[in-house]
Amino acid sequence: MNEVADHEIKAIQLRLLSDFDRFCKTHHIQYFLYYGSLIGAIRHGGMIPWDDDIDVAMTRREYRKFIKLVRLSENELCVSFPSFQNNTAYVMTKIHEKMTIIYEDFDGEDRLNRIGINIDLFVVDNKVNWLRAKLIELLLLILNVKIVSPKESALKITKYILLLAKLVFRMIPTRLVVFFVDLVSSGSRTTRMGCNYSIYRHKEDFNKCIFDKFIDVNFEGMSLPIPADYDLILKKIYGNYMQPPVDKTTQHTVRSFTL
Repeated sequence: MNEVADHEIKAIQLRLLSDFDRFCKTHHIQYFLYYGSLIGAIRHGGMIPWDDDIDVAMTRREYRKFIKLVRLSENELCVSFPSFQNNTAYVMTKIHEKMTIIYEDFDGEDRLNRIGINIDLFVVDNKVNWLRAKLIELLLLILNVKIVSPKESALKITKYILLLAKLVFRMIPTRLVVFFVDLVSSGSRTTRMGCNYSIYRHKEDFNKCIFDKFIDVNFEGMSLPIPADYDLILKKIYGNYMQPPVDKTTQHTVRSFTL
């Protein structure tokens, strides 16, 4: 295996984004830049310099269309869906590069991910009620317990509790947990919208009309769609998003290799 340099990872991610954008526009699927990539588009005209991932999103209606067309296409995109069939620890969909693998740092332990270099696709759903939100939190907790390892610096009692929880959840297949997160997230009929399984889910509570209008902006030389009311979205999730953080360190620790 050959390790891929950081600038090469970025180039691959941007190519994946370009391929994804072309596929969506060809098939009239509405998507948009989201989370850190939305900030990057507004503040930097591209990827946040110290970030190392790309986030896109679409509503559940567009996502269902996307799934159908991807499965009918002649391998135009390599896509890993969160489903009962795929043994993945991710609750979001991944558009990924063939013949690459990545090692991600989960609490100090390198974990092999054969999905490879990728970009994240999130689904914006109707907001779920309190009971469904708590169920999603429980499922995400189970998933987190299954993939993390005890930190060396952790107290013994903390390590014992985590190891006991791992033992309890051991018999629950990861793919089953991920499948139910997606299923529970998509079962609401309210007029409020947001991604029910993201780390920002408690801050995402928007009127559904906010995802009806889009504008194109420059992103690393590409013209890509964002919600027209991006300022409202970003302020609600991040506050003063135009002020870069003091600590400009990469949020994810990833090493990538070609096969």
